[in-house]
Amino acid sequence: MNKVFSVICVLSLVAVFMLTGCENKDNNQTEVSTVPSTTLGYPGENGKVDPALLDESNLYEVYADSDREHVYPLQSYECEDDGTIICGDNYEYDENHNTIKQVHYEGDILDYTEVREYDEKNQNTKIISYAGDVRRENLVSTTTLEYDDNGDQVRSETYDSDNALVSYDVTTYVEIDGLSYIKDNTVYDSNDEMTSQTVYTYRNDGTPSYDIRTVYENGDVAYHYQTTYNSEGDAVAYDYFDKNNKKIDTPQQEIDAFGE
Repeated sequence: MNKVFSVICVLSLVAVFMLTGCENKDNNQTEVSTVPSTTLGYPGENGKVDPALLDESNLYEVYADSDREHVYPLQSYECEDDGTIICGDNYEYDENHNTIKQVHYEGDILDYTEVREYDEKNQNTKIISYAGDVRRENLVSTTTLEYDDNGDQVRSETYDSDNALVSYDVTTYVEIDGLSYIKDNTVYDSNDEMTSQTVYTYRNDGTPSYDIRTVYENGDVAYHYQTTYNSEGDAVAYDYFDKNNKKIDTPQQEIDAFGE
């Protein structure tokens, strides 16, 4: 998983939601119908699609006929040159173009499904995650999300398949030139023990300067992870430090969670 500046996608599952090469391009600016006449299934045959249908980026995408600007993909799959499917998603939308269902495939394997609910302000208030298709036995977790009066997400709670609280996070914001930026995000376990806290620092124009994620174990600091950004807001350095701020190699906990 890429460890770049984001709205804590891995910690709150919301965010989330950034699959490299398989990203939903949802927004609310184009008045089109995004409801297909039938629910689309896996697009490949023997794990492949016709390579003639790929775009210049080797993406296989399907849109509703009325979506002339190609804003809301019903299917979006990353493929090899010969049409072999690497990964991809099927999307379903409501009348406000909010993604209400996302079905993700790795190759030809149905990896997971997410079902999302929204309030009257089109704010995503619930994410239900399944390992595979939508069946009770495949239920993994349910995440609820809360927002402040500005529409900024301030809290999320994640429950397991038995509806027991697993973790929750709290996010605060700072205002720069009238815009809200995340100030810090703190994650707690079900016993109210802090498991991580990320603090963000910005330049005067709002571009990120650096952020530091501190990981805790049994209430004590285990290590820090710092991401540093250039003046354009691009991440340019990733560094780990122990609890005494001495630079260290990647901790095993990070490898276990995110890979090499």
